[in-house]
Amino acid sequence: METDPGIMLPIFLLIPENNTNRRPAVIALAEGGKEGFLSRYPNEVAFLLNKGITVCLPDLRGSGELNSSNSRSPGAMSLAGNELMLGGTLTGSRLKDARTLFRWLEKRPDIDPENIAIWGDSFSEPNTRDFQFDQSPGQQPGPIRQRQVEPLGSFLALLTGLYEDNISAIACRGGLISFLSVLQDNFCHIPQDVVVPGILEVTDIPYIVQNISPRPVMLAEMVDGLNKRVSGEILQNEYGTNIPGLTLEEDTDNVSIAQWLVNQCLKNQK
Repeated sequence: METDPGIMLPIFLLIPENNTNRRPAVIALAEGGKEGFLSRYPNEVAFLLNKGITVCLPDLRGSGELNSSNSRSPGAMSLAGNELMLGGTLTGSRLKDARTLFRWLEKRPDIDPENIAIWGDSFSEPNTRDFQFDQSPGQQPGPIRQRQVEPLGSFLALLTGLYEDNISAIACRGGLISFLSVLQDNFCHIPQDVVVPGILEVTDIPYIVQNISPRPVMLAEMVDGLNKRVSGEILQNEYGTNIPGLTLEEDTDNVSIAQWLVNQCLKNQK
């Protein structure tokens, strides 16, 4: 799919065998792209297909096979740096990719345009809660390995849901609880490709979730700016208990997320 002049996105579109009527669809987004998602969650993708749900796995620009370098190396952030120098953001370009993909899906004759959900995920393991940080990710590695946050999937899923009113449900795992959490320590462990200059002057992730409500949103295994898993208590304090449609999970598994998506799609099926 061409989303900008010269920008071609490779996509896997997995269609159930019994695809006779308009079916629900799930768009799966992650830093590792389509092949990373499929290799990490083959059983969950098969589960969605067996329930009659089409699964769309894209590589957004700078991710998956469109990322020519290691996603954790300094050179991998050159595309994000170029966008920032030109007055844009890589997040904004990827959001355009995701919205174009959604508009293409909702126009397909075999997809129910009012029953398209998004699953945004992270493949980065969290750092331990008691780990003391004394270095930045780009410096010489210490005796204990540090892992960066990979909030791309969940952040883009929420932004797409914010801008596209017809997104029926959003599931996020391993995403950033808020950009404010990045400022609570001397060290920053988020990649440059999700940075949006000035975002905290306008909004933050909890406010985006509030604006998506009452559409169903699941936030599971969220992390802070140091890529440490936040507790259920912190989740509740950050998001509260009065947002209609919001489900908060401190610890869950991939099957539960896939089952939640199936439940939401079946509720909307006509």
